[in-house]
Amino acid sequence: MIRFLNTPVRRIAFAIAISAFVHAIVLWLPYIKFPHAKVDLPPLTVRLENVEKPIEASSAQPAPDSPIAIGENGTLAASAPLAAVTMKKMRASKTDKLFPKHVQLTFIAYQGVNASRVGEVHHQLDVEQDRYTLHAETKTTTLTGLLKAKNFMQTSEGKFGEHGLQPEFFKEETIATSHVKSLETRFDWVNRTLHLPNGNKIALIAESQDMLSFMYQLSQIPFNGEFFPLPISDGEQLTTQQIEIGAIDDLDTPMGKVQARHLRQMHERQTAFFEIWLAPEYRMLPVKFRLANEAEETIEEFVIADIRVADK
Repeated sequence: MIRFLNTPVRRIAFAIAISAFVHAIVLWLPYIKFPHAKVDLPPLTVRLENVEKPIEASSAQPAPDSPIAIGENGTLAASAPLAAVTMKKMRASKTDKLFPKHVQLTFIAYQGVNASRVGEVHHQLDVEQDRYTLHAETKTTTLTGLLKAKNFMQTSEGKFGEHGLQPEFFKEETIATSHVKSLETRFDWVNRTLHLPNGNKIALIAESQDMLSFMYQLSQIPFNGEFFPLPISDGEQLTTQQIEIGAIDDLDTPMGKVQARHLRQMHERQTAFFEIWLAPEYRMLPVKFRLANEAEETIEEFVIADIRVADK
C-alpha cells in the first residue's frame, strides 16, 4: 500500500475514491444518519422534449419514493432517504440548465475487475442563498457476510455563487470498532491559506476544491479545449490536476441508459488515475466514478442508481 501511494497522483486518486466508499476490508460500526432539519420541498417540475438520441424507456420508468438500496443478499431494496426531504425522481431533459437547490444521489458501489457489488453511496447537496452544504455517506457490505457493515462520512461546506462552489470547510469521519477518526481541512480564502488536518498550512490556490466538492464544481466549468486544470486537496496536500475532456458515452446504469460526458485525470504511464462521468441531461450531475490502477484495471467504481432534485 505504501508503494501504491508513493506519488502525488496516486495519493489524490486514492483519496478521491475513498471519499466515495471504503474498501471491504475495513470494519465499521452500524449505520449513522446525518442530522438534518426537516424541510418540505415542492416536487421538481421538468419539461421533457425530444432529443437526438432519446433515453431508453427503462430510464424513464416511474421510480419508487425512496432511493435505491442494497440488501445483504446483494439485491436492490427500498431505503430511506439520507434526510427527511421529499423530492421527485429527476427525468432526463435538455431544457433544465440551472444548478439545483437540493440534490440527492444514490450510487451502487462496485469493487475489483469483476465488478463485485459491495454497497451504496449517498450524496446530499443543499444550496441556501449563497451557501452550500454537501454530505456523502458510504455504506458497504460484503457479499459473503463475513464482515460487518461499514460507514464513512464526509461533509463539505462553503459559499455558492456565480462561479460555483467555493469550499471553506471539509470534514471526513470514519468510525471503527475501536476508535473514531475525524479529519478537518479549512480553506481560508481571505488569507489564501489552506489549513491541513496535520496542522500544516500551505498556499491556497484560486478555484481549489476538496475531495467531495470537485465532483459538483465540474458542472460549473466550461469544457473548452482538450483539458483544464483543477486544484484538489486530498487532506495531505493541494495538487492541481489536469482533467482531460472526453466524448459523450452511453452508460448502462440501474436507471437505464444514461448519456454522460467522460472526464479523466491526465496521468503518467503506469500510474493510478480516476475517471468521472457527468450527465448533460441531468444538469451535469456526476453519474459514475472509477478509480483504475497502473494496468488500467478497475479498483473501485460507483454508478448512479437514483437522482432526486428540487429547485426551491
